[in-house]
Amino acid sequence: MRTDRRTGQTYLCTPKTPEGQDPAPVEYTLPDGEVIEAPAPIVVNAEDFRNLGILPSTAHQERAPHTLKNYNTNFWASPQEQTFDIEMGGVPVQVRATPVSYRFDYGDGESLNTVNAGYQLGEEVWDEPTPTSHKYVQPGDYTYAVTTFYRGEFSVAGGPWQVIDGTGEAVSEGQLVRVWRTQVGLVADDCSADGGAWGCPGTDR
Repeated sequence: MRTDRRTGQTYLCTPKTPEGQDPAPVEYTLPDGEVIEAPAPIVVNAEDFRNLGILPSTAHQERAPHTLKNYNTNFWASPQEQTFDIEMGGVPVQVRATPVSYRFDYGDGESLNTVNAGYQLGEEVWDEPTPTSHKYVQPGDYTYAVTTFYRGEFSVAGGPWQVIDGTGEAVSEGQLVRVWRTQVGLVADDCSADGGAWGCPGTDR
């Protein structure tokens, strides 16, 4: 702060580094007491975060890879919090990635953005809607995947955690889902009596 002697008014002055002069070095004290000097404050930015190689969630489908047309097909993701130990400017830095949201791409042009990773229903449950389930309106083969979005935080030399601006993302490997149609017909005999009857192996009925 500076006070003008003529007017008595006080001004708040922000110190500035002279042009062309390097900023003062920053000292970091490690948990073991060792002091490391860095040329500038250590900051992990969004690009640094995305380049860490964050692992995607594992994508799952109930009764994979099969489902039926117009049935509720349940999908879910298995995310994991991840921690990375890196070094910046000779200073140890720990970074952690926490999953915060998901995009389910079902392979038929439809997708879902949600904060819910979904959950498994179990083999005994069929055609039950869930927050991440999907109905396919046409039979065929599709490829689905899950993109997981992560919030980043970093700690320099064991210091407090700081939030990284922006998010990181990782896409799961695409998985095959086969959508079948159902057809109902009346059957008078079993396949042992008439191998060409409706629904018997080798027929298209």
